[in-house]
Amino acid sequence: MKTPLLTLFFLLTITSSVRADKYSVNQVQTVDMQSIINRSKLGQNLLKKLKESASESERLITQKKAEVDAERKALESQASLLSESAFVKKQQELVEKNQLVKDLISKEQQRIEQMKTREMLVIVEKAQKAINDLSKERGYVLVVEKSSPTVIFSDKEMDITSEILAKIGG
Repeated sequence: MKTPLLTLFFLLTITSSVRADKYSVNQVQTVDMQSIINRSKLGQNLLKKLKESASESERLITQKKAEVDAERKALESQASLLSESAFVKKQQELVEKNQLVKDLISKEQQRIEQMKTREMLVIVEKAQKAINDLSKERGYVLVVEKSSPTVIFSDKEMDITSEILAKIGG
């Protein structure tokens, strides 16, 4: 009974030492994807586009809100001159226009979020290609996202973020 257990222990020990010899610490690197997104030209362009788009949306929404507010004030000033049915009809139109503004806000938020997702995908794909190329070139067997909750510590020398930035234009 002892012989099979000893044999199994011996095989496991040899296998784990072979794995340790096969892959050195130099073949494991980290990369900070958030830093790549924030510091790359693509990421900076994305932030600029998002700010411009958000400003454009804000101007449009502010304009539409002002139009609805002006109609509300006009209705208030004409309330005593209108028949009850005309007042109710105008009030209902105002409620509908207010709902259109709310729908516009939602639509603009979705549009900006879709733009962000699309552009982020481009950045991530380029970074992934650069990571793959650099890994093949340098013989890395593992590149881990630095901010991952599973990474408890990583030496700065293992971080290849700046090299990835250089490859994708950062």
